[in-house]
Amino acid sequence: MRLIFEQFGPVITTSKRLAKPAMAALATTLLLSVFPGRTQAASLHNYNLVVFEDLTSNSEVEGNTLVGGNLLGSSSNYCIKCYSGGGFVPFDGVGLKVSGNIEGNPKNVNNGSDLEYGGSLNAIVNMNGGTSAQNSNLTSEVQEF
Repeated sequence: MRLIFEQFGPVITTSKRLAKPAMAALATTLLLSVFPGRTQAASLHNYNLVVFEDLTSNSEVEGNTLVGGNLLGSSSNYCIKCYSGGGFVPFDGVGLKVSGNIEGNPKNVNNGSDLEYGGSLNAIVNMNGGTSAQNSNLTSEVQEF
């Protein structure tokens, strides 16, 4: 077995003799020992869409969305299946996180999910049961990834 460090962290290689569950447990143990402070950090698997730069959208996202730049474009919908019995449960209750500005035609954040944004709000956002809040710490949250 070898532990190789690539651009985004360690990569484990091994022969085919070890079973997949054993490798998963070993990889988790190694990663937690290499990055002990990352256990409490946000995880990409909590989002249905992650964009590290600007997002121009006229579509819908069934789950949570994290945008590292600005949210632009015509009308778009977020967290359309974030409800009890739906396919997605909002991570910390926020269905849409935008590090930068929100601009363009109306955006819809659905099913009681909240909105957090780091820049300015220059578009109509229909909250559909949730609340919106400006949060200047979103840039550092995006940089964790």
